[in-house]
Amino acid sequence: MREAIAVDAGGLGAPTVGIWVPTSSGQNVSVGPMGFIGEIRQNGRVIPVCVPDATQEFWVSHCPSGTWVSYGQVLVMPAGSTTAPPSPSSQVVEDISIPDGCVPVRAETDGTLYLRPDPSASAFVEEGERVESNAVLALIEVMKTFSPVRASQAGTVRRVLTTDGASVEAGDVVFLID
Repeated sequence: MREAIAVDAGGLGAPTVGIWVPTSSGQNVSVGPMGFIGEIRQNGRVIPVCVPDATQEFWVSHCPSGTWVSYGQVLVMPAGSTTAPPSPSSQVVEDISIPDGCVPVRAETDGTLYLRPDPSASAFVEEGERVESNAVLALIEVMKTFSPVRASQAGTVRRVLTTDGASVEAGDVVFLID
């Protein structure tokens, strides 16, 4: 289970990328056992999402069920909130299964994923870029130790499935290469 991320407008954001499915249909989302508010589906995995502070009992959905969400995108706002969250540029995705011919590149450990070697540098790779086998695509930081995420084969980066600074778990698909 992952905690939703607190966002500036007082709402809660997605802790990872994937398809958002709240606990209840409609606009109101109630907090379930252990603070559960929904789940994010990611390449066949189901990642339960909980609230970091269970004192707020009811939330208003700002992201319809079945919507592809990015890391940090606003999912819910507190009931009665007058502040509008930033408008996400999300798209509804029916199926995020791995396309034929694509090879998933997975995170080998839990940690924080960085798409660039340092904040002022360019990303290691961009979508559409050709990479060689074993090329560094990103870094995962765990307790100030950085481990490279490497391409398992030569090919073209078809999709980057995370954002710079996102929390990832071992096994999360972070790139698709074909």
